[in-house]
Amino acid sequence: MNSPEFLERLRSHIQRDGLLTPGAKVIVGVSGGADSTALLHALHQVSRDENADYRLHVAHLNHQLRGAESDEDATFVASLADTLQLPCTIKRCDLRAESESPRSSIEDIARRARLRFFDEVSKATGANHVALAHHADDQVETVLHRFMRGTGVRGLSGMNAKRPLSKSSDVQIIRPLLEFSRQDILEFIETAGLSYRHDSSNASRDHTRNRIRHDLLPQLEASFNPQVREAILRLAQQCRWTNEYLRDTAQDELKRAIIEQTSSTVALDRKRVAALPKIVRTGVLRLAFETIGMRERRLTFRHVADLAEAIASPDARNRFSLPDGVDVRFDRNRITLSRDAKNPKGSKAAVQSESIS
Repeated sequence: MNSPEFLERLRSHIQRDGLLTPGAKVIVGVSGGADSTALLHALHQVSRDENADYRLHVAHLNHQLRGAESDEDATFVASLADTLQLPCTIKRCDLRAESESPRSSIEDIARRARLRFFDEVSKATGANHVALAHHADDQVETVLHRFMRGTGVRGLSGMNAKRPLSKSSDVQIIRPLLEFSRQDILEFIETAGLSYRHDSSNASRDHTRNRIRHDLLPQLEASFNPQVREAILRLAQQCRWTNEYLRDTAQDELKRAIIEQTSSTVALDRKRVAALPKIVRTGVLRLAFETIGMRERRLTFRHVADLAEAIASPDARNRFSLPDGVDVRFDRNRITLSRDAKNPKGSKAAVQSESIS
């Protein structure tokens, strides 16, 4: 894909999905690799050609995981920003010192560190967008990774082109390259004559995503379906449509079902919730847990499925103890969900229940 075609597709994608408006302040996450280098150059070019006047700010977090190579990445990004006459923020962090917890992978720790960093830079610069360079092949790998971990419809939706940096943030993460393949990006890099950094860790089989990229996907293409990437992207698109519909429906039903609500407690009309289709019923429960501050990662499929079954059982009068200090009580007419943030202990199994009178 030549440069003019690439840039025209990028303009169209930004306008169609409302990713940016003229004058937007944009943090561009740049690692120095091909994808983020292409994104920065392309956004810079589109901004000038279209008089969009995007106010770009380069941001790079040096994870210090690859020694001198990491430092050279940071130097490259600083030089790139200087060449384009763009402001730049570079920060060092020691991820290895943060990776002591056996429950977190280094990839998860790095992702959370980047989000904190982007939040800091956004606040310091007044930016309202953070542009990341995820592309279509990343989307395919993400969907496969989530599938193998047992995700549901929302997980199979993959990454969104636009989402809040956090639940309480006004800053939007945007992914302008999500409809471009890795090959599209490399062709743009080549025709534009751009240099970029190579991350040696991308070749390692130690990380699940790399094994998906280097082993699983080529095997699926060779042995099952040469167009498997396109098939997975179609699946993700349909799951996004389904998830959007289900979430909108669940939000409407939750509003109708709420009897009482405080910051830590919500009471629902049991008969109304029980009458809903199970997929909507589980969606209502998930949203209700969100309203009392339960962390989504602590809520498993088994938790929600068991509760959805119990709600529809007319003779059940139960109390359920969940993680994050969440307590669920049933009587004949209502479901009461409450959370004690000071006592976040709870069931590690699906659901522990006990009969109450």
